Amino acid sequence: MKLFPNGSEWRKWDLHVHTPSSSLENQYRNDWEAYLSAIEAFGDEVAVMGATDYCTISGYEKLLAYRAQGRIANIEAVFPNIEFRITPETQKDKGVNIHLIVNPADAGHVDKIKHALGRLHFRYCGQNYSCSDQQLTELGIAVAGLSSPEKNLRDGINQFKPSFDVFEDWLRSETWLRNNVIVIASNSSGDGISGLRDNGLLAVRQNIYHLVDAIFSGNPQDCEYFQGRGSDSRADVISKYGKLLPCLHGSDAHGLTKIFRPDGDRFCWIKADPTFAGLKQVLYDHTRVRIQKTSPHTKTPYQYIKHVCFTDRSGHALFSDQPVNFSPDLNAIIGGKSSGKSLLLYHMACAINADEVSEKIRISGQAAYDDFSDLDVEVTWGNGEVSSLHGDDCRPVTYIPQLYINHLAERSGQLQLNQLVEEILYQNNNFKAFA
Repeated sequence: MKLFPNGSEWRKWDLHVHTPSSSLENQYRNDWEAYLSAIEAFGDEVAVMGATDYCTISGYEKLLAYRAQGRIANIEAVFPNIEFRITPETQKDKGVNIHLIVNPADAGHVDKIKHALGRLHFRYCGQNYSCSDQQLTELGIAVAGLSSPEKNLRDGINQFKPSFDVFEDWLRSETWLRNNVIVIASNSSGDGISGLRDNGLLAVRQNIYHLVDAIFSGNPQDCEYFQGRGSDSRADVISKYGKLLPCLHGSDAHGLTKIFRPDGDRFCWIKADPTFAGLKQVLYDHTRVRIQKTSPHTKTPYQYIKHVCFTDRSGHALFSDQPVNFSPDLNAIIGGKSSGKSLLLYHMACAINADEVSEKIRISGQAAYDDFSDLDVEVTWGNGEVSSLHGDDCRPVTYIPQLYINHLAERSGQLQLNQLVEEILYQNNNFKAFA
């Protein structure tokens, strides 16, 4: 499993990109090379994509084969996204679009998905048809007559619209799938939940909201509403749908020019590792997803630390030569007693501003880590600049050694405590204006 040492970061995700194998509204002309090249042209702009097909994972399987050959290596993770259309139909006579995003971590996930799909049925003229490519093709022939294999499959997928009750019963009975899937439904009035009529389908609509884990919508009003900040209060939303719901969004690309380009530049940003577990975090912490044009990460690169490196010239390998990576946001350094936490912070602060460290050590009376003469420490900032123990770069930093806290708590440290609080408050522009 690949590790992401910087922790959770804001990354661009597109969980709704159709493959050239998608049977409906396909504009790719089955040109896989153009499709792969279009994705690769984005470099590292997008971290995660959902490879989307209707009722099948055929396109996802092909994508896996191409990735095994080294293609689209710029994408950190690819999830299978199976799109269904279920009944009852909306006011615009379309089935409700509902998606299953499946965890690809299990080595046997492809077979397990296929086996599960084979147990989902749609009944036509007294005959049950399962959600497999072969059975979908047979359904297409039964409904529209014999044609090309592509059209037969397309006709079958177009007709395969199980009822919500059938779909829900199937999903709840598939233990592996239910434990490895995130259910997302469209909320549009055309082919989404909100398109179901209030007068006769209100209960069905609420049942679907209860089933799903998230909403596919880039509409700012939806994003606010499902967090209880719209026409219904937080309590009202929970009462109606059982929970607050995060909104996710994707390009819904059916052609090359739409890949990773959602309408209105409403990109989906998720603050998590680019893994299925990272996606699940969003379900419990909705602040981890934003739908907007630019990244929510607003810190300027020179203001945050990217990583810290120790260079040990003693020949005793006292320190690892691997960088210690930092998040641009809050970092917590956890370790047992005498595991090096204070030593790390001390040398980082010395590399950034040695005078600040000397002053705090003098006031607190804490011992300095000055017995590592063969050690250098390099602090690399977000913009690539480096501060080191033996460099002349000096930046403002607040260093608070352990014993300095004790000093601040004593009467003799009251002046320094007031100064410290004032310095922190003055970093806020609103406080500056107020003061």
